Amino acid sequence: MAQSISDIAKALQLSETTVSRALSGKGRISTETRRRVKEFAKQGGYVPNSIAQSLVTSKSSTIAFLMTYAPMDDNATFFGQCLSGVCKIASSMSYDVIVVNSDKKDEVELQRLIAKRKVDGIMLNRELNPAVINVLEQFQTPYILLGCSENTSVNQVDTDKVKASEELTEHLINKGTKKIAYIGEYDCFTVNKRRVKGFISACKKHNIADRKIFITENMASQHEIDIAVQSALKTCECIITNDDLMCMRVMNALSRMRVGVPGQIKLASMYHSYLLDISVPRITSINHKSQDVGENAAKILINILENNIHPKQGNKLWVDYELIFRESTAALSDL
Repeated sequence: MAQSISDIAKALQLSETTVSRALSGKGRISTETRRRVKEFAKQGGYVPNSIAQSLVTSKSSTIAFLMTYAPMDDNATFFGQCLSGVCKIASSMSYDVIVVNSDKKDEVELQRLIAKRKVDGIMLNRELNPAVINVLEQFQTPYILLGCSENTSVNQVDTDKVKASEELTEHLINKGTKKIAYIGEYDCFTVNKRRVKGFISACKKHNIADRKIFITENMASQHEIDIAVQSALKTCECIITNDDLMCMRVMNALSRMRVGVPGQIKLASMYHSYLLDISVPRITSINHKSQDVGENAAKILINILENNIHPKQGNKLWVDYELIFRESTAALSDL
């Protein structure tokens, strides 16, 4: 079994330089020699020395996943599944992934990692910090955003939150719902702004009375949510929440008020997770296929790194989403 470049060179009666060039794909050698070397290496189970390679190429074959940390983060499920997709693709393309817990000093940590050549590319997953972008541009480090930003100069991979939210709301309207409340956080995150935009668009399109109730604090208390639910119950037939955790908290409020779902009020969420599959009743929601988002983003970033191209910024890839209809919005006659 050939275990080194030296072994392969001796076996094929070639110089170690020729073997190295054949395996790296760099340098001028014949196509036939390159084929012989690669075939022999494959049969012999040759595994390249990644440390030596990184010294020669100045590449780490590692990408960083910038994970914004917050206690009880409502988006933890989304980004966790994105990370799973990133790791799957990275492994298949011989790349490693490191997770960087970020804070307000994101740019300091990134500058350290890039300057020491510990990472080749960056995956961002929050609203963009201008200081971070400046560091990435300064070092000409390829990066991609998992999610959506109003900054159209940044490469992004996401699902179309506006379209998905509009489609879910329209479905409920077409099923006969005439008055709908939206309960959710309306803060600095673009994702929530886009959800609200889709909701309002559908209501206006169908001349449906809507009632928008925004919980402005990121960590809203259950008491605040209870008040929002009581307000919605006065005039609405259906409540749509911005995500799965808000939906479960609304469910808790309805349960304490002894209000039945869907008998007395219908309930839906603009983000799906396993929590909504194990609730009683199960909740109508939007599956944004976050693992697919991670996989697609990883493919794009690693292909950029492999081709040694600093990409033109501003490309956006929409990943498919799926509407999941459950008992929480069903008509009583359908139950």
